[in-house]
Amino acid sequence: MVREVFQPTRACDIDLTKVSYPVMGLPKIDGVRIVNLEGYATARTLEPHGNIYTTERFSADEYLGIDGEGTVGDITSPMDSLCRDTTSALNTYEGKPDVKWNAFDFLREDILDLTYIERYQKLVEYVNQQKPDGVT
Repeated sequence: MVREVFQPTRACDIDLTKVSYPVMGLPKIDGVRIVNLEGYATARTLEPHGNIYTTERFSADEYLGIDGEGTVGDITSPMDSLCRDTTSALNTYEGKPDVKWNAFDFLREDILDLTYIERYQKLVEYVNQQKPDGVT
């Protein structure tokens, strides 16, 4: 099971003078983590989000294995408002927030042994072919 080996990454501050290059980094998106490991969309804690619509929407088979950051509103908004708006929407039980899922990893069991770059390439191919609603 993917859940047994997966531990969601977290953003952190780094001292660039201590980084061994080459290195790959991802932009910090200040939303809320959404990951569908086994057919059920969860938060970073691997617990479901409070918003029923979002959990059900991203629990569909077409989203299996996708890991990323959910956002509500303009991704270029100031971090405090983007995080606040997204957290509020995903914690509100009712309603249908317009959540965009900014995908950054593909964690299907059949490709877990690949490097991150290879998994990311598979994710890009999958999203471009399938065009799952709400995933960018």
